[in-house]
Amino acid sequence: MVDIQISDITLKYDDFVAVDNISFNIKDAELVTILGPSGCGKTTLLRSIAGFIRPSSGNLFIGGNDVTHLPPQKRNTAMIFQNYALWPHMTINKNIEYGLRIKGMPKEERMRKVREMLDMVQLADQGIKMPTQLSGGQQQRIALARALAVDPQVLLCDEPLSNLDANLRIELRQEIRDIAKNLGVTTVYVTHDQSEALSISDRIVVLHSGVIRQIGPPESIFNDPDDLFISQFIGDSNSLKATVTKSSPGSTVVEFGSGESLTLPVANPPAKGSIVTVVTRPNETPLTKESFDHSVKVKVEYATFMGDFTRVLVTMKGGKRLVVREDKRVASEFDVGDQYFLTFTPTKTHIFHEGIRMR
Repeated sequence: MVDIQISDITLKYDDFVAVDNISFNIKDAELVTILGPSGCGKTTLLRSIAGFIRPSSGNLFIGGNDVTHLPPQKRNTAMIFQNYALWPHMTINKNIEYGLRIKGMPKEERMRKVREMLDMVQLADQGIKMPTQLSGGQQQRIALARALAVDPQVLLCDEPLSNLDANLRIELRQEIRDIAKNLGVTTVYVTHDQSEALSISDRIVVLHSGVIRQIGPPESIFNDPDDLFISQFIGDSNSLKATVTKSSPGSTVVEFGSGESLTLPVANPPAKGSIVTVVTRPNETPLTKESFDHSVKVKVEYATFMGDFTRVLVTMKGGKRLVVREDKRVASEFDVGDQYFLTFTPTKTHIFHEGIRMR
């Protein structure tokens, strides 16, 4: 097992800063996901860990050793890519064997290791086939087997499931986690898929415009966002502009453009008159026929059946649209124009001032 230390890493392309002075540590055998939108610098950072890109400044340590200037083959890492990157002219057996042969492992031992890897990814009978004879999911399993065959200290995954259909992605992401955990290999996983990151990670590093916005376990990232970007990027959310009309320690009153007010618990609220953004999740704002504290009047625009829940689009006075998730009600219960009260859950409703979460 091995840890990774990323210390003040900056990566520049001429005047463009792809990764800006990033520092964080990854523990032994931990699975950490680097999550962010396209162009945020996550793949650039991963390729720096692999040794394909040399940082403009900063240092990288693997297992306590400074590998900043070492080439990829001397870092004892392995990578799997979204396009599988299998040798098209080699059989599956030879693809998995390739790295072992480069390391000088004896043939008999190589064959034993290949069989072990194929068993691990449940493709024991596919060894004599060519990559093009396998499905996308099977090819990615082989890519994983090939990467792990050389017993790397670190497994690097660059959006490995983005080319697969939704059901297969769900199946394979759990397999990757299970295998990595069983082998005790330190894993860095890059994705832009929030559900993927939430489901497999020990911790998530949220990256945006080359800087870290938040690091933490999935539950913390989802339920306790540090800033407005994270609250809107991770999962579904509703955002409402409001003005602070009353501010006192432990409580604040905000008024929406519709003229309706909401009282929310905030230990250190922004000053009276501040413009803030109120963010809540669609499943935390139930629709009721009677008014409660923390509720506002809304009108149903339409309801859509989504399988295991109903998605209801409602409009506040003033025209602001919000999405509500109703898990126990069917779409036919909602008629266009129906009047309801949208009830906010205070502890699940967050206030952001100038992009920063008010706690």
